[in-house]
Amino acid sequence: MGRAGQVQEIQTSQMREHSEEEEESLLDASYVIRSKREGPQYLSSLSFIPHMERHKDVTFICRGVSSQLNDEKKFHCKTIYVKPKLSQPIMRSLMHSGEMKYLLNLEKFYPKTIRIIWMCGVERPEEVLSSTESVSDNPDRTYSVSSEVRIPEERHKDPGFRVRVTWDHESLGEGESRELSIRDSDYMWTPVVEEIQIPRLLHGTPAALQCNISDYFPDAVSVRWMRRAGDEIYEETENQRITPGRAADNTYKCTSSLIITPTLERHQEAEYICLVEHPTLEKPIEKTTGRLQVLAEPQMPAPIQISMADTSRVQFSLNLQKFYPKDIKISWHWENTSGKYNVSPAQTLISQKDLTYDVTSVVWISYNSFNDPEMKIIVVWKHEATETEETRSLSIRDLSWTPRVGSIRVPELEDGKSATLTCDISGYFPDLLSVSWFIKRDGDLTALPKEPIKTDKKYKISHKKTQKDKTYSYEASLTFTPLISSHAGSEILCRVEHPSLEPPIETSTGPLFIGVKKKTFGGSSTGYKMAKGMNNSKTNSDEIEIAQDANDIEEGKTPEDRGAEV
Repeated sequence: MGRAGQVQEIQTSQMREHSEEEEESLLDASYVIRSKREGPQYLSSLSFIPHMERHKDVTFICRGVSSQLNDEKKFHCKTIYVKPKLSQPIMRSLMHSGEMKYLLNLEKFYPKTIRIIWMCGVERPEEVLSSTESVSDNPDRTYSVSSEVRIPEERHKDPGFRVRVTWDHESLGEGESRELSIRDSDYMWTPVVEEIQIPRLLHGTPAALQCNISDYFPDAVSVRWMRRAGDEIYEETENQRITPGRAADNTYKCTSSLIITPTLERHQEAEYICLVEHPTLEKPIEKTTGRLQVLAEPQMPAPIQISMADTSRVQFSLNLQKFYPKDIKISWHWENTSGKYNVSPAQTLISQKDLTYDVTSVVWISYNSFNDPEMKIIVVWKHEATETEETRSLSIRDLSWTPRVGSIRVPELEDGKSATLTCDISGYFPDLLSVSWFIKRDGDLTALPKEPIKTDKKYKISHKKTQKDKTYSYEASLTFTPLISSHAGSEILCRVEHPSLEPPIETSTGPLFIGVKKKTFGGSSTGYKMAKGMNNSKTNSDEIEIAQDANDIEEGKTPEDRGAEV
């Protein structure tokens, strides 16, 4: 082997007869020499695997030496062909602009000249594409090339779209090529379809079935929704919505929604199917909800009904409607400051034509239980359709029997003569009424004692109870002796308090008018009339003097005459 003027003999231990196992032999040594004699002829061969670094511009010399003749033959390795290697599949990547980039990498070929052609088309690639090549030198004196094209997204929406790349090189007997389609098994951007998201389905309440689809390219996904009921399948063509989006890796994503208003008759045990179609798919991807379960929440169409059941009990009635399934748990109890007490209800369950159920739950609580103003009645119900249990709490204030308070009846008041004021109160329950009387003078309010006391026996408060329509009534009265000096122009107030009232009810007499005892002189009476018109600010003695003056004038007496009489 000669290189750059230097010649050296090839040393090899692979001296053997010619064998068909040439390639296997070359795996064990750089060079293999085989010799064979055929009569007067002698056949010798040198086998090796050419490499650019070791064999370019190398001359191999074969010398034959005999007693009669010496000769040699030279073989010069001027050109060594190295086939281009496709070390990895053609790479596809997505660009932010929406294009798809195709990249071909061919490595370690020689000589440098190589021809690469890109073409595309539907079914048959015929349109030549403009490509960009970048050639690089390798340390082993070979070459590598990168060739790329960019194709708009719209071209990929046809499932028959094809891209073919062909390369031709001197080392190849004929050109090589690769063809790509978006339906190739190694195509990365086929849709990923998640399971259908199913919310709680409530009878008569709109709900959205959602299916998330992601990681696809191009943006050409279509979704169909189907409903299977028994052996029948119906396509849903309305109330669909697709919310599109784009991911950071330039793929597309979307959420497909189907709005339904589930009913027990139509949707119970039905099944919805989401079919996702895309140019990359041979057949649609199918996701199903499985058999749907529709629930119906109990509805409370009216507040709890309260009524007098009989002379000793109050009835509470709860009505719940349109729930499904029929199992429902309702519990009642009442409580006060002394404890908590359960009450067993009577329940009536009714099935409706729309497959829902109604229930009426009734309890009775004795009158005696309402003697505590802090008493509460509580009902709790739990149903599969409700996420949490429902509670209603009633207090005495929620009862409909609040006191009706009439006006204070005021008789004709006469100075120094006992009189009774009365006020009718009725229609209340329970029997927890409180009545207070007040006197209001010159803007100051003073409570009158409910019981006479030793130092003040001027007022006497009394009342009378009766029972009517299973509620209570109350006749409150105030007996007192009106005095012009103390009561003229004042007000008497009656205040009624009950647990069902907030605030208390007050009623007033208005300013009191008090007359003096009438006296008759000669068939004429004037003192009473003048007393009714007196100024309320005068003292008792002043009032008596004014009244006496009126009588004297009527009799024709002068002040001097009165002095003589006294």
